[in-house]
Amino acid sequence: MKMKYFRTIILGLILNGCSAPDVPHTSDSLQNIAQHYNTEWNSESNRPHAISGGDGFILKPCDASNVRHQDLFIYLYTLPESVKGYLDGKPKSTPEALHILINQSYRWEDGNFLSGFVGLAPDGTPFMHCGIGLFPNKNMAELFIIELPGFRNQGYGKKAIIALDRWAKFLNKAGTTVDGDRKSEIRTLIARVSPDNIPAIKLLIGSGFKFEFKHNEFKDELNEPRPDHVTFTHQQISVNGKSHTFTVMTTPKRPDPMVIFFKRINEN
Repeated sequence: MKMKYFRTIILGLILNGCSAPDVPHTSDSLQNIAQHYNTEWNSESNRPHAISGGDGFILKPCDASNVRHQDLFIYLYTLPESVKGYLDGKPKSTPEALHILINQSYRWEDGNFLSGFVGLAPDGTPFMHCGIGLFPNKNMAELFIIELPGFRNQGYGKKAIIALDRWAKFLNKAGTTVDGDRKSEIRTLIARVSPDNIPAIKLLIGSGFKFEFKHNEFKDELNEPRPDHVTFTHQQISVNGKSHTFTVMTTPKRPDPMVIFFKRINEN
């Protein structure tokens, strides 16, 4: 009789476990998780309201309807001195600049939490576009930062990296990464910069990113395009008067050499 009773209990537990779906986090629970990572959560829009970077510097989601955001993207992406060393390093037209803003804004919809942010100075001036974008394999995200020249070398880049690192941890803890796929996990943040962008290289090194790794360590992880089309070489670059050997990557999509940095994400 006791054995039958125990079998009934065990069967009930198994059935309950099988019937319990992977329930998405509610807006309230996301707000609690966000608070842990120093992020203000907007329950109505179901998106972050702001991520604090410290000392009055904050990140806010890109908003294509915000005139100040529109002006920022026009300044950022049409000025040669602003886009130097970023992606192809070529200035955009005004419509192209606004298209970037629109693309970064609409992707916040439908549970997609991997869109861009606008960085605001303590006086509320928008001056930075930054964020993280997921790679095709959904285990690696690329960090990017581009800011107006007049705001560089003031410590904002490092504050943005720290804030985005917390944002990646929030995404992992909340289980809401790209397209609502709760199985995704960001294990590594990477950054790609031009070999002659020494200020960006110094920023990444100072923010805990590493640049020395085995030749094929991330060949499969990068997966953009097919791994066998990714070419890794080594290049000597002088930083603060000291020569370093950096791993440089080229692809058919991006033939210009880019220095690869990486930082592992942990939940501690």
